[in-house]
Amino acid sequence: MITTGRIRQLKSTFEASDTDGDGKLSRLEFLIASYAKQSDKDVISTHFRKFRTIDSDGDDRVTFIEVANFFRVDDSAREALRAAFNSIDSCGGGRVDFLGFLELASLRSVDFNPMQAPYAIRCAGTCDGGHCYRPDIPDLPECAPVGALTLFQCDHFNAYQAHCLDQPAIVIPAGQTVMNVTDFALPNGVSFVGAADSWINRTEEECVIYMGPDLTGRSLTIPPGGYAMNPPTIDGFSYRALSATAFSPVPAPVFTSPDQNEQTADLRETVQGTAASGVEHVLLYEGELLTTCPVVDGEWSYTPSAEWPLGQHALNAIAVRSDRQSEPTSLVFSVVVTVNITSPGDGSMVAPRTPLSGTAHNALTVEIQDQNSEARGSALVQSQRWTFTPESGEWATGMHSVMAIGTNAGANSEPDTVDFTVTIQNLTVESGPAGNWSGGQSGQIYSYDITMYAETRVDQWEIGFGLLPPGSKLDPSWVTNDFSWGTVIQDGSPDDEIVNIIIASPESGHSVPGGGSLPLRVRVIIPPDVSQDAYKVLYNLYAISLGADL
Repeated sequence: MITTGRIRQLKSTFEASDTDGDGKLSRLEFLIASYAKQSDKDVISTHFRKFRTIDSDGDDRVTFIEVANFFRVDDSAREALRAAFNSIDSCGGGRVDFLGFLELASLRSVDFNPMQAPYAIRCAGTCDGGHCYRPDIPDLPECAPVGALTLFQCDHFNAYQAHCLDQPAIVIPAGQTVMNVTDFALPNGVSFVGAADSWINRTEEECVIYMGPDLTGRSLTIPPGGYAMNPPTIDGFSYRALSATAFSPVPAPVFTSPDQNEQTADLRETVQGTAASGVEHVLLYEGELLTTCPVVDGEWSYTPSAEWPLGQHALNAIAVRSDRQSEPTSLVFSVVVTVNITSPGDGSMVAPRTPLSGTAHNALTVEIQDQNSEARGSALVQSQRWTFTPESGEWATGMHSVMAIGTNAGANSEPDTVDFTVTIQNLTVESGPAGNWSGGQSGQIYSYDITMYAETRVDQWEIGFGLLPPGSKLDPSWVTNDFSWGTVIQDGSPDDEIVNIIIASPESGHSVPGGGSLPLRVRVIIPPDVSQDAYKVLYNLYAISLGADL
């Protein structure tokens, strides 16, 4: 009675003997399992799997050409191998079985390796009406090995022309590339002349041939097991191949953002792109590997965890599909310092004490130069905002052309320039901080003292300021309790990128006396999630008279 343990032992022996994993024991597998020493079985099994790769019709026999192509013999070794093959092929059938193949392998002084690189041969097969290279004929061509794309120099598919004997061909193993067929020398030292006219693909994936060298020019895809006979003509060009890949190349990824040579102020600029179908991930390099980006629905992206350094960045992206990579595609962009003057407006007329103010990105300071005088200075950037007043406290009367340049550790922005005219006006304004405190969940409350001065009495006036962060607004309790007599013209909305606040006098009362001043205290709520230091001063502050001055 056969025990369960014995059944498991037999099953294990069977699985070890079934070297090709097809669930059956062939005659050769049985011979190996029965007669080979245990120490030899692993080596023999490895050779048997390789034997299967060149046994094109699966009849457990291989031809001399298949063996010679597999061993990659040159002219000097070919005759010796032929003699050994003929001595083993005692019946003269032109084929040997696996045991004969093992004997030939034992005669080889080189390592037993399958095809690994493209090589040139002269076909040694025979023809029958010019059809010996037709893959649709059961007797497949001996010069077109399994697992390779073969390029033939002449049109071997031309019916009734038996000229395949001694014709040149280039064998490209699966996964390999030929950049220029004219670089290959045949076994007798003669170069492969001209382009390839015919092709057979005996790999398991699409192969691509190119009309130009180095995988350039028009291309044609040959499906697995497919072939092309006679050079096809497309758009007036014959597809005679000069280069080819024995695999389907991976298309390079595409950058979609930022644009090529774009300048950005975003220190965390996101790099985005697309990839072809089947691409699993994209390798992103800047000199060295930055990251591996997964491809989801044909798209990939990368946002750096640390800020991009200021300056130019040159990136390369490579698409990966299975174990193959695309050619790299490149993107150049720059992270820059920017500056913008927001007040006074270009061409405006302002009072001598009007401050210069604006925004800046990636700048620590803003350098100011009045191009109509020797006046210059610098302003500290806080929360991307800055303000500047001349050292004397006021601008000289007349025309001014002022240039601002943002700076950061030697990196400078492009300049921004504003032209304005300073005049002595009846109504002027100045401001200063009056303290700040917590407003609870609403944010931080900032109080400002604003004072208007007039040469002659001003009964109706308007005051404005801006560059506050989104969500800022006048303190409702101040509007209700301290400014109930005045008019709120604009109170910044949460949707505004830059908030402006404008208040005005009532129709009567609260005039600015001639030769005197009118002080006001204004309170603003700044949202709690923004930096507060920049808002101890008011930006873009102005005051204008709305009626006749008395």
